[in-house]
Amino acid sequence: FFQGLQSPFHSNIWIYMEREDIGGSYIINTYNTNTKKSKTLQNVKNKNRKKLAFKPIAWTQNPNEIYVEGLYLDSAEEHEGLWLLNINTGKLKSLNIPFKFMRTPILSPDRKSFYGVGSLDNKMNILHGNTDVIYEYNLSTQKGEILLQDKGESFIINGWKENLTDKSITY
Repeated sequence: FFQGLQSPFHSNIWIYMEREDIGGSYIINTYNTNTKKSKTLQNVKNKNRKKLAFKPIAWTQNPNEIYVEGLYLDSAEEHEGLWLLNINTGKLKSLNIPFKFMRTPILSPDRKSFYGVGSLDNKMNILHGNTDVIYEYNLSTQKGEILLQDKGESFIINGWKENLTDKSITY
């Protein structure tokens, strides 16, 4: 087991990625906890790790699509972009994000934007580079925006803090 997601639409539906201990082969499955049935969406043999692997990172506003992140397994070459994966067909569609993330981006609670960190360095170094810029990628407009930048700083986005005092906010 590598990474999984529970559907926000049907709590009995899970999507998860399994991968080899060492190597580039992986499987993406759906699993229904009520029926105990699973379905394979992708089963990729990737002996030389030349192909991207796709790990599930977030559910879209559509119950039949998830966002996946492209990466090369067992490599520092992670965060190679985001794709939509249709869970009915197993088909991928690339999101044309105008910048490169240094860490896995997070989806806003309303599922309308991704937020992530990148680097102002001329040559990106995933392992040792600076995460000195915060990006927003708006999914409806398909436009990216720099929200904050400070050369040499190290920004991290860990998630969302729910406002526990304002009950009118829906997440």
